[in-house]
Amino acid sequence: MSKINIEFNIEEQEWLQYDKNIEKNLSEFLIEIIKYTKLKDILDLAQIEISILLTNNNKIRELNKNYRQKDKATNILSFPLYDIDLRKNLDISEYLLDEDLILGDLILSLEYLQKEAMDHGKKIEYHLKHLLLHGLLHLIGYDHMSQEEREEMENLEIEILSKWGIENPYYIDEI
Repeated sequence: MSKINIEFNIEEQEWLQYDKNIEKNLSEFLIEIIKYTKLKDILDLAQIEISILLTNNNKIRELNKNYRQKDKATNILSFPLYDIDLRKNLDISEYLLDEDLILGDLILSLEYLQKEAMDHGKKIEYHLKHLLLHGLLHLIGYDHMSQEEREEMENLEIEILSKWGIENPYYIDEI
């Protein structure tokens, strides 16, 4: 039995035209990258749960406006269930529901990430993987509000993505 449960809601059917095996492919990638984060240290303690909504620009704009007061579409939104920082503290006992650690939600807009990838000459698949990793890191406490936090997060992303042959995603732009 997998210790990682990823629930999908495919609200925008264009995702299935992009990749008819999107759930399987994204799940496999997330399960692999989790092994390169602090989450690997808690896999024996809890089942990790993540929810992913695959949507469009209209829906992600609405969520961005309602929850972040930014009236614009974006590539990914991360909604951690808890204010947890696994970089500093692996005591997750207060966050467990039975033996489950529900990390939160990731919401992605295919329209936005396709345009972004095209505008910056990136492969859509690589850009999607970068965004998933970026979102996952937000769910476990990483952020980029300060220069120090940004460098820590970006360096980890670069290191993990390189294991899949994905070049530094920050050589062109920043998220």
